[in-house]
This record gives sequence, structure tokens and C-alpha cells, in this order.
Amino acid sequence: MKLLTSLLRLQPTIKTLRRSKFMVAFENREAEYGTGVFTCQRVAKGEEVWRFDQENCIRLNESSIKLLSDDKLADILYKGFLNPPMDKFIVLEDGAEFTNHGSPGNITWGAGDESWVAAKDIQEGEEILFDYTKFGYNSECAWLRPLCERLCPRAVEFEYARRREELQQQQGS
Repeated sequence: MKLLTSLLRLQPTIKTLRRSKFMVAFENREAEYGTGVFTCQRVAKGEEVWRFDQENCIRLNESSIKLLSDDKLADILYKGFLNPPMDKFIVLEDGAEFTNHGSPGNITWGAGDESWVAAKDIQEGEEILFDYTKFGYNSECAWLRPLCERLCPRAVEFEYARRREELQQQQGS
């Protein structure tokens, strides 16, 4: 497995500029923590970076999530985010699912919970980062937690690890 990972990292990055629901040109490539999203243009503070669209996103709630098969849920539960009120889970399948955590992030909520804007000026080539603490926690959502625990445990394990890290940082400060 280590050899395969090393070989994959040796492959040249293929630059494919896309926009889809991202409102800025971006590319997915190797980042510090796996694959990341990098802007291919300068983005001004306040500029819309991403927004929900019907073609590349799925909007789920407590009722609609029950309509999906376990196989489908196992595939998508790690690709989205829970909004802060914890009444909507948005699945990302257009490259945005690779948006990594940053504290502070350089993007934040736009109008409502279905768009993201630049929290500061972002330079071309810079990784786009969202502060994951601004999302709702799957582990605290009564209708989502049991599905994650059963079908995609890494979705809640990741949150537990992040929370431990946050507590350690708070105790160290």
C-alpha cells in the first residue's frame, strides 16, 4: 500500500480547470491532508466561491434521506456537510467534497447555508479551506448520527478526532 501511495504522488498533477458549482476556477490536487481544492485565479474577499446547484449536489433532510439505499448512503455520507441548524445534509460531488479544514478558513458561509464566500483575499494557487467547526456535527444530529455510525463510521470518527484536537489546543492555550 505504501508503494502505491508513493507511486500515485509521483504522477504529475493534471490541471483541469472547472467551475461547476464552484464560482471560481479551481483544481483538485494533492494537499497536506490528502486531496484539496486550489483556486486557479485570484478571489476577492466577499466573492462567492461555491453554491448549491441541482446537478452536482444533493440536499437531504430527515425525511428524504430515508429514500436512499444503504449502498448509496455509504458512498455519500463522507462527501457532504451538515448545516449549522442540523436540518439539512448537503452532498458534494463536484470537487467541493475535497475542501479541507483550515482554522481560520479562507472561505465562510455566504447567504444562507448553500453558498460559500471568500473570508479574505485568496491568491491564485492557494488552497481553499473551510473552518469545519462552522458546520453542524453529524455526531450530534439525531437523524444523521445513526446512519453515519452504521454505514460510514469514518464520518463521525473524523469529528471525534477533530474535537479531541480542538480540546488539546484549548487546554494548551
